[in-house]
Amino acid sequence: MSMRCVLIGWFGYNNIGDELILCSLLSYLKDKDIDITVVSANPAQTERIHGVKSVSWDYSILKYLRTTEYVIFGGGQIFSDRRWRTIPLWVSIIKMIKKINRNCKILMLNQG
Repeated sequence: MSMRCVLIGWFGYNNIGDELILCSLLSYLKDKDIDITVVSANPAQTERIHGVKSVSWDYSILKYLRTTEYVIFGGGQIFSDRRWRTIPLWVSIIKMIKKINRNCKILMLNQG
């Protein structure tokens, strides 16, 4: 049985840099036995472009977070002083992931 993994980042916002980061993450993970779900602002587009299961940013992601072994944060400036209002959101998601005993990795991020 394959391991389940959720990727969270600024995916599906038509930002070429974040989409390239997603492409790199998927390329890195493709040879592993992993069932990947990407959280995206545009799940249909993410599925079409990257050929991976995708879900939108709503409460349904809680279902995926509860049934996954790994959560990977990736994709540009998740933690940014320009988007400082989103920092509590990201921190609360990370705390929730840790509270339900899931592995959480932070990859390919910059800050600023």
